[in-house]
Amino acid sequence: MKKRLLTLLAASSLLVACSESSPPADTAASQSYTAAPMQVSVHPEMHEALKQYERKIYKVTDGVYQAVGYSAANSMMIEGDDGVIIVDVTGSVEKGAEVRKAFAEITDKPIVALVYTHNHGDHAFGGPGFVPDGNVAVYAHESTDFYINRIVNLVAPAIGQRSSRMIGSMLPVSDEGYVHYGIGPFVETAMPGHHPAVLRPTVTFKDELDVTIAGVQIKLVHAPGETDDQLFVWLPEKKVLMPGDNIYKSFPNLYTMRGTHYRDVAAWYRSIDKMRALEPEFLVPSHTLTVSGKQNVMDVLTVYRDGIQFVHDQTLRGMNQGLTPDELVEVVKLPKHLAEHPYLFEHYGVVEWSVRNIFNGYMGWYDGNITNLYQTPLQEKAKQMAKLAGGSEALLLAAEQSLSAGDYRWVLEMSDHLLRLDVDQARVKALRAKSARALGYAEHNANGRNLYLTGAYELEGRGALDQAAMQESSYQLIKAMPVAGFIEAMKVNLNPEYSLGKDEVLGLRFTDTGEAFTLHVRNGVAEYREQFPENPDHSLTTTTDVWLEIMAGKKSLPVALATAEIELEGGRLNIPGMLGFLGMFRN
Repeated sequence: MKKRLLTLLAASSLLVACSESSPPADTAASQSYTAAPMQVSVHPEMHEALKQYERKIYKVTDGVYQAVGYSAANSMMIEGDDGVIIVDVTGSVEKGAEVRKAFAEITDKPIVALVYTHNHGDHAFGGPGFVPDGNVAVYAHESTDFYINRIVNLVAPAIGQRSSRMIGSMLPVSDEGYVHYGIGPFVETAMPGHHPAVLRPTVTFKDELDVTIAGVQIKLVHAPGETDDQLFVWLPEKKVLMPGDNIYKSFPNLYTMRGTHYRDVAAWYRSIDKMRALEPEFLVPSHTLTVSGKQNVMDVLTVYRDGIQFVHDQTLRGMNQGLTPDELVEVVKLPKHLAEHPYLFEHYGVVEWSVRNIFNGYMGWYDGNITNLYQTPLQEKAKQMAKLAGGSEALLLAAEQSLSAGDYRWVLEMSDHLLRLDVDQARVKALRAKSARALGYAEHNANGRNLYLTGAYELEGRGALDQAAMQESSYQLIKAMPVAGFIEAMKVNLNPEYSLGKDEVLGLRFTDTGEAFTLHVRNGVAEYREQFPENPDHSLTTTTDVWLEIMAGKKSLPVALATAEIELEGGRLNIPGMLGFLGMFRN
């Protein structure tokens, strides 16, 4: 259970970007099917991108400042007559406090408002670092609080594990490991010793909000893109635009490798069109550096929305011609004038990954190829591949020869089969790790690099997370989340081995909030309801603090029972058994 909650918390942190350098001339080679052995462990473009994350406070224009390099995301300060407004608050209390101290060297005016451009942890989980007592107006879109709560969702453990791999949290900081994460220097929400905490939105809106704060005119506009709750901040008197995560110096993450629901790509470029209509003179993103000058800003905004629309439209064009995702990624490529623009270089997002996601968003998993209606089971497929190669040992030898030839992607594909066959697994894992590492070193995309290198570390049994430190860092965030999410998540932990043939009802009451819930376990399904059952077989009464301490692994269920922090009806021994076959206390 403790391990499951730690991966959940990694998900909550994310999971999880103005020099004008052009992309390297060998961009195509780095994306080719084979990758010859490299003499260096970092693609030169990775080091080039790192230059823009220098820890520094930039003055954008009079009364507007941007803090870069302190956090995964930038934080901006708008100075008013008798107070300041902070846009995006970093991802931890500690980082928020660092930025607050740096801003205080510019002005000692009090913080009178916070603005969240969206719900991601690196933008919204450092509020108490700026305003320790929490007594401040917090502006956000009306759906932001809902999405903050969704970090405790039904697939949080899976997303948590994928997030930690994508951001390289298990890698050492070195040229052989972690360099940066594509649009920022690091992700503090996943770092031990950093404590995410949430100040909830207090002022929300649906479409647009015009407000004057500390004498500053501010317009907040809902602009779905990287997230559904995304907004941009417009300062009409200063011609300053803060686009949140809808623009940063990289091809955008139209799909994130950690996993998320479909990002509406068409809505994204339309949101940028709203920004273009304002004709801003300063573009201050929440990742990467400010762009100044009306023409420069319009160039970036236009090329960015054109890049997104091109990939969207050409993917749909290919779909309508009957192409599958595997075929689409071979033909949907940015044209030269877009591909060579520095704001569309693939530091963070990738065109190929985006094409696959757009197909899935419109059409679902079926690619139109009848072969894939019912695929050969993986074990059988591995046996057939070995048979074609002349046996398992012959397939392994072929993989080793491909490694020597630098056919690293092909080695990974062959090793997928070899891992299911009766061959020397140590040799297979070594092949796979070497190939993953070579591919990672050749990557100019931070997500791809981190995923490849983390895969290599895991195959070698290295790079485990400091679970105790992660648990302690994330505990306060757990306590800030509604208990309902944790109760509902129990249903997907149901283990059929323990629940088939069962028909039992558990009622849960929380005395401090008055909330009540039902979990009805019925032949392999746990039905969840937000009400107390009429005639439960078992019931449990406690406080949200006690329950969340158990969820966080800071307190065991037996200790809570022994100290009477949990009151039971229906039998002291029956409740743990029921929770057991729900899977909440089984590793």
